[in-house]
Amino acid sequence: DLRVLCGTGSKISLNRQTVTISINMRLLLILALCAATSVRSQPIRHHILVKLKPDTSQADKQALLEGLRGMQEDIAVIKHAEFGLQDANITDSRSSTVGGILDFASAADYQVYAQHPKHLALIQNLIVPFIADGGRAALQTNPDRIKDSNISPNAIRHHILVKLKSDTSQAD
Repeated sequence: DLRVLCGTGSKISLNRQTVTISINMRLLLILALCAATSVRSQPIRHHILVKLKPDTSQADKQALLEGLRGMQEDIAVIKHAEFGLQDANITDSRSSTVGGILDFASAADYQVYAQHPKHLALIQNLIVPFIADGGRAALQTNPDRIKDSNISPNAIRHHILVKLKSDTSQAD
């Protein structure tokens, strides 16, 4: 009997003995369970757009960008990541400040990333203090294929995330 109860102070019950595990142990357990499964899942692409408050300094924006770019080194389940600041020549009041895409081999890998202490610390320290009201948009998709990007560093990517009203049906 193996049960994993998510949340702070997660517990594992194994042969009628209960052991409290840390978040790091929980992440290792998730990775082990994902590796042990024979079910092949689709890759996940995580799109993120963040709009910062207008008075956010360039130094704070740069720290956020560097923190985002450093996640791929710190979080092994990230297969590929690209981040950038809004191009100053194209901006308007509707634009986000920073955006990016992250690729994962599976939904389980995305969940490991979403709960990873480095990711959560980045959100708390580099996003929460500067984010504008309603300034986050995210979307997880199943791309047809994920490959290494050969896009020129000088290219401009245009990300559009549209949030529909909750009462919008499929037919609308």
